[in-house]
Amino acid sequence: TVWLQIEETLFLEEELGEELLKEAVATYLPIVPRRGEVSLTVMVNLFNEEELRTVLPKFDGIQDSVYIRAGAAGVKAEPIFPEDYGPGALPRSIHYLKARVEPAEGATLVFRHREINAEVPIPETVLEALKSSVVAEEVNWTSLL
Repeated sequence: TVWLQIEETLFLEEELGEELLKEAVATYLPIVPRRGEVSLTVMVNLFNEEELRTVLPKFDGIQDSVYIRAGAAGVKAEPIFPEDYGPGALPRSIHYLKARVEPAEGATLVFRHREINAEVPIPETVLEALKSSVVAEEVNWTSLL
């Protein structure tokens, strides 16, 4: 899916220069999981400016409330870009997270936040896709930068 985000960036910029491609790869490279990691994108869906002002602030801190449970163990997901959450940072609707966990049968995505307390089973088809996904170590990134 990172490849699709890079492609989308290039499409939205409406140009295909080599420098833009390098910039997009460098931007999204930290999101690509390494072996033993899962990358997640948590998105708070907002549909209008009113929700941006009233709903989004309620989800402040959601990036610190996401876990993946595989078996009995729960692993906390961590922000990929922690600098986005420093003092004075504005609430965000999109959160890029990583968890150091191998995709395993019966894995569950867990949210423990004041606005959402939920456990969502990760479908086996998604787990299989994660297991067969490209990991950072399998790509020669220096040739793309």
